[in-house]
Amino acid sequence: GTPTGVAHLVNGRFTNYSLADGGLGAATALHVDGHGKLWVGTNGSGLAVLEGDKLRPVKNGALPQFVVGINEDGAGNLWVSSRNGVARYSPESGAVRGFDVREGTEGGHPSTWRAPDGTLWFATVRGAAAVQPREVEEQRASPVTGVEEVLLDDMPLSAGADAIAPGEHRLTFRYAGVTFTAPEAVRYRYKLDGFDKEWVEAGTRREATYTNVPAGRLRFRVVSLLGGAAVNAPEADFDLRIRQHFYRTWWFYTMCALVAAILAWLVYQVRLRSVRARYDLVLAERTRIARDMHDSLAQDIVGLSLQLELVARVLRSAPEAALEQVDRARTQVRDLMGNARRAVFSLRSHEFEAADLPSAIQRLTEKVGVAGAMRAEFRLEGTYRALPKDVEDEIFKIAQEAITNALKHSGGTVVHVVLQYELRALMLTVMDDGRGFATDPAAGSGGFGMRGMQERAGKVGGVLEYGSDFGRGAKMMFRLALDSAAKETRA
Repeated sequence: GTPTGVAHLVNGRFTNYSLADGGLGAATALHVDGHGKLWVGTNGSGLAVLEGDKLRPVKNGALPQFVVGINEDGAGNLWVSSRNGVARYSPESGAVRGFDVREGTEGGHPSTWRAPDGTLWFATVRGAAAVQPREVEEQRASPVTGVEEVLLDDMPLSAGADAIAPGEHRLTFRYAGVTFTAPEAVRYRYKLDGFDKEWVEAGTRREATYTNVPAGRLRFRVVSLLGGAAVNAPEADFDLRIRQHFYRTWWFYTMCALVAAILAWLVYQVRLRSVRARYDLVLAERTRIARDMHDSLAQDIVGLSLQLELVARVLRSAPEAALEQVDRARTQVRDLMGNARRAVFSLRSHEFEAADLPSAIQRLTEKVGVAGAMRAEFRLEGTYRALPKDVEDEIFKIAQEAITNALKHSGGTVVHVVLQYELRALMLTVMDDGRGFATDPAAGSGGFGMRGMQERAGKVGGVLEYGSDFGRGAKMMFRLALDSAAKETRA
């Protein structure tokens, strides 16, 4: 061995093996074992072995780093001497057992020699020390290991504590291994199951600290090692559980899924109700149009057809009677055109979708002149206050139906529409100067439109009333309490 490597002389030629190539220190001891392997002790990098043409360091933290001598016993174990004592190393198992000054060596710079009877001698600064490997106890009493204290955020945690509140915590485990042989030689390793993947070599440190520990069941385990040997004492453990945040538990996920499902179902039901309401509206509109076509337009067309047939029969025999029937047919055509215009006027107005209630009713009255000969006047009293869209839509339809009834049945010349906003109520009045009626307008088959207005008024929580004197016109009055409109909307 040399300060820079190992030199091998074969047939007058040297082969150099540089320890620096392997990151080792200078060679301080050499030994060839019974199998012909060359072992090299270094000054600062522990033990190395020559394999092929390379020096490989022996990675074992229990071996001394400053080697001054290497010897071998009859069982093939290497005895490595150093400044701090002697260590026995098994090349097969990798087990290491240390012998400190209490067991025969005191340091210094010894050299070693093996006697014919197998006794190993080591030179120390205080004299020679000998050991008979066959007489060395294979195992000393294992240290008694225990977890002395557990601290949670620097506060003692009792062993009976079932669970720790969720959050970021600082866990500290204090442990000890008790032995009367060589207490200063006890080394420790520990592992927190559920957090550590491998055992942590703690050396002589008797405390382990953890932060950011995940939630769940955990077990802290600690093992004592005596004299650097790989002889494990029975491990000590400490069980604990850290509770999970409620928003990361399975029941919270289940509840969120359930709430999401309920919300989806509610949205579906709302959508279904909306579609059904639109369908009912369209169906009612179609029913009304069909009724109007049958009750008025179809009857007028049948009457016109009969008049024309009568004209065809008397045209040659009685021209004057035929001309009279032609005049009647012309009158029926004018009536038919008026009824057709009124039917078109009665269709649901789309102008209300983009307008407020007063503007929509005003536009409705402006179209009365297109639908017939009556004149319509609209007046707004009070300050407009917006109502929910569905409520205003129902009020608009009531006004539309009332004006349509006046056009169809009153025979008057003018219809007055008044929309009044009071402090706590809304008033809608539709009046005409026509012939009026002497019977209950809601009775009999002729009151279909009025019953529809009654239903719309009840839907929004309003009250609908009629007044009329035969020959002096008719009056429809609708009243809605504004707080009732709000309640109906929330319902």
